[in-house]
Amino acid sequence: MNTEKFSRVLSEQSSKKTRSFLDSTKALSSSKHLEPSKGVNHVLYDGIKTITSCQLSDEQFTNFLNDRLTADFQDKILPLITGKKSLNSTMYSLDSTKVDLNKRIKKIFNEYVNPEDFQEYKDAIRKISIKDSLGRSTSHRIYFYKNRDSGEYVIFLIDPLHLVIPDAYTKNHKVYQKNVNNRICISKIVNHK
Repeated sequence: MNTEKFSRVLSEQSSKKTRSFLDSTKALSSSKHLEPSKGVNHVLYDGIKTITSCQLSDEQFTNFLNDRLTADFQDKILPLITGKKSLNSTMYSLDSTKVDLNKRIKKIFNEYVNPEDFQEYKDAIRKISIKDSLGRSTSHRIYFYKNRDSGEYVIFLIDPLHLVIPDAYTKNHKVYQKNVNNRICISKIVNHK
């Protein structure tokens, strides 16, 4: 099997799993918050705030980009933000586990969600891992919840560097330290699409 065919098969399998999860009402104990509504996929929490990068030095978090990262961002995240791709695209992999909210993560989330919404939806927050063309997870993460009233998935945080919940690779390779001086705001890329 050649690489292209393998990639297509892998992508189709991942796509089926993601769609199956998004359509499932049994996938999570809190699935009532994640069950998709017909015809609705996602919205940005606050159009301006959601796409405005921030840096929190004490939390070792930034979602500013540099020149090297912008093309990858445009390819993988921009289609979701602009509505050209939906959450059930083969490009996105939903992590069905609840996000553990420690003090650091709460501080980061509170930069993007007002306290009332955070309190109401904190148990429904999930993340999406964005995949490359071979179906492998990249560093890009999107955090969202499902609005109980509208049924829409609400994207509130874009984490292109995997710094909200960094894995061992991110920590060992000092990703925050290498990107602390990034100055390209996500909004600049979105507004120049």
